[in-house]
Amino acid sequence: MSCLISQGYSKGCDIPGGYRELLMINYDDIDTLTIANGAVTALTLKSNKVAYKFEVEQEVTSVSEKSIGNKDNGSYGYEQKLTTKLHGNDAILNQLIDSLIKSRVVVVAVGNDRVRTILFHQFGAKPEAEYKHDAKYDGYVGYDINISHRQTEKSAIVPSNITIPL
Repeated sequence: MSCLISQGYSKGCDIPGGYRELLMINYDDIDTLTIANGAVTALTLKSNKVAYKFEVEQEVTSVSEKSIGNKDNGSYGYEQKLTTKLHGNDAILNQLIDSLIKSRVVVVAVGNDRVRTILFHQFGAKPEAEYKHDAKYDGYVGYDINISHRQTEKSAIVPSNITIPL
């Protein structure tokens, strides 16, 4: 049986787009994660484990979530994607990128409006990194980071009362 539309939508106020930071958590470091009604109600990490904060420049990070479904067999899911740029080229960043691409991560994206959204929480996702060095004098030097994954659960809001250890 298919689901029926049960309510309409009213346009709210415009909010600023973009992201200010990403909190990356190794998937295996999560001890408990509970989501109810589209919001995280509990998130704890294993002992001595932390989330890693990545400050990102304005207008370089985007997040998308595509709803996908098949009416014939009743399956559904969500394809989540995150893209960002990490500027620079030094030993510390190179080591960080090396560790990042070897892990499965859960990401909490913190918007310019301070709304926090958790992505890839069901199974973790595998990041990809591509180093770029533009030929222009004022060109971009750094890494393009792409993370994508499909899961059956939608992304969720992380309320401000949920503390994430850094």
